[in-house]
Amino acid sequence: MDDSCCTERDRGIILCGMWSLWNSRNDRRHGKAAISSELAIDWATDVCFQLLIDSLSHKKEGNTLLVEKWCKPASGHIKVNTDGAYTASDFSGGTGAVIRRADGSFIAASARRLDFVASALLTEAEALRDGLRLIPQGTLERVTAETDSQELVSLWRSRGEDRSELTAIFSDVQDLAATFTSFELVHVRRSANFAAHLCARNGCNSSSALVWVEQPPSFLQHCLLNDCNDAA
Repeated sequence: MDDSCCTERDRGIILCGMWSLWNSRNDRRHGKAAISSELAIDWATDVCFQLLIDSLSHKKEGNTLLVEKWCKPASGHIKVNTDGAYTASDFSGGTGAVIRRADGSFIAASARRLDFVASALLTEAEALRDGLRLIPQGTLERVTAETDSQELVSLWRSRGEDRSELTAIFSDVQDLAATFTSFELVHVRRSANFAAHLCARNGCNSSSALVWVEQPPSFLQHCLLNDCNDAA
């Protein structure tokens, strides 16, 4: 097939989607429980978003990429990406975090459901705390945390100036950060934070907190591979 029409990477994603739909159809025919509409929509949206990122990342204006991609941390650093997902209709949510080394290799990830949370901002803060708790004790590398919540980064940087709803969480984050050689929280676009987003979505649909160490879950492997290839 001509790659100018559809790249090998895109064909792989599309085939995975077709396989999933075929299995879902068979499940319905044989009386198995169907996938929930909400989960199906989330899955379809994530696949479309990843296809969009892949297609735009190959288009340039001058020498500038149109889409921000995940970047490997500098030597001597580890990077933790965090994201929160929020459903306003029932005040539920999920947190996701992914930690990687300077060479892009996977360290750990987590996903956790929040049965009651007051705002989307709180899910982002909970995800940040979960991400730092996931960092192995005794880590000597400098820690960089990335989130796609600009508001969370702004509140963190001005945390000594007001008493926000995040005070207790920020206190925990500060205690955790004090054990690292250094800590920095920065804002990135969602396209550079997609691995954490996938974990947060998984957390929304999980009945318990999930943690993966050294071996990433299957739903995350394609994204990690793409990130590492693009970062190279």
